Parts: sequence; structure tokens; C-alpha cells
Amino acid sequence: MNLKVISANRMKEATLAVFDELSCNRKKASEKPMLSSEKHIVLSPKKLTLSIEKTVLEHLKIEGAFDIEILTMSRLAEKMQKFCGKYL
Repeated sequence: MNLKVISANRMKEATLAVFDELSCNRKKASEKPMLSSEKHIVLSPKKLTLSIEKTVLEHLKIEGAFDIEILTMSRLAEKMQKFCGKYL
């Protein structure tokens, strides 16, 4: 499992960096589909999750994706709790 943190001082810079990273990774995955099992998690504020999800799909010009999740911090913590089988 790899973790890459993308941060920026401005929302626009962060958004463009995330889009570039997702585009690059999806391009690599399409070249070698058997080797690709990467899952992308994008953290967002609670009230912007749906909006960010729509924007990501529009930018990537796809209708859906099983390898990209837009999550809030609380939802990520919930997933980690289930994955680890313990309370955090």
C-alpha cells in the first residue's frame, strides 16, 4: 500500500494536482490492467463530497469508477476501523 499526500495553499492548486495524479495513474493502469489494483481516496469536506465526485468524473471524462473514492475524514476513519477490526 502506498500513500501519497497532495497538499496546496489554494483549493484550485490542490484540485489540479489531484486531477493530474488521477489522470496519470488511470493512464498507467489502462496500459497494464492486470497489474493495476490501486485504489484512490480523495478527502473532502463533508458538504463538498458529491460536488467533488462529480467534478472528478467530469474531468476524467468517465461515467463511474471503482478505483476512486471521495471520502470525508469521518468516513475514512470508519473504513479504517472496519479494515483494522478495532476501535480507533
